[in-house]
Amino acid sequence: MSSCNSCRPDFEKLANTARGFTSTGSSLVGPVPTIALTPTADGRVGAYEDNAERTWRLTEKVYELISKNVRLPDGSPVRIVVAPEIVYGPRSGALAQAYYATQGVSANIWIARSWCYSDELMSACQGIGSSEWQQAAYGLNQTDRPGAVWLKAFTAAMDEKKRPIFSIYSPDLEDETKPLNDFVSGRLLRFARCATAVAMIRGINYLNIGSVSMGI
Repeated sequence: MSSCNSCRPDFEKLANTARGFTSTGSSLVGPVPTIALTPTADGRVGAYEDNAERTWRLTEKVYELISKNVRLPDGSPVRIVVAPEIVYGPRSGALAQAYYATQGVSANIWIARSWCYSDELMSACQGIGSSEWQQAAYGLNQTDRPGAVWLKAFTAAMDEKKRPIFSIYSPDLEDETKPLNDFVSGRLLRFARCATAVAMIRGINYLNIGSVSMGI
């Protein structure tokens, strides 16, 4: 079997290279904390079409809130990615999962203004590494929108699978024509900041903080 010569490192060169410290161009080294926004909706014909536009509008509000108010230690905004389409079933969930796997997602916020079948959404959060994601779910509170029903069903489904999830639901009715209210905004920002902090410290070696250690 022939080896891949083009992939073979130049060990002779490496063995004779003096130690150097490569500049990264950033004070933060490693994966950038990334928050995914996953809009969800009822996939049944008619129900989906009735909810799609306003679900995206709600997702946009969450995106703007977090992008303007959550920063990394170097002052740069936290990275946010959005599912390529509204998740309403196994196929759309699998598309989201495939996309998130390429983006280094470390946290996920589910966003819904309507009923969704909870177990059909799960494929979006079952990819490699997703068991370490911080998860939150935001359900819209309106008299004609079953956000509370979806939220309870979805968090119960996540609990059944031993996946901790942070629940966000306004105690007051929400007006979709206005910005997110203070309660929802506060909960979303609290989650986003905590999830970003967890992503920053996970997998980091703190051995030499404060002193020189022999590792014993």
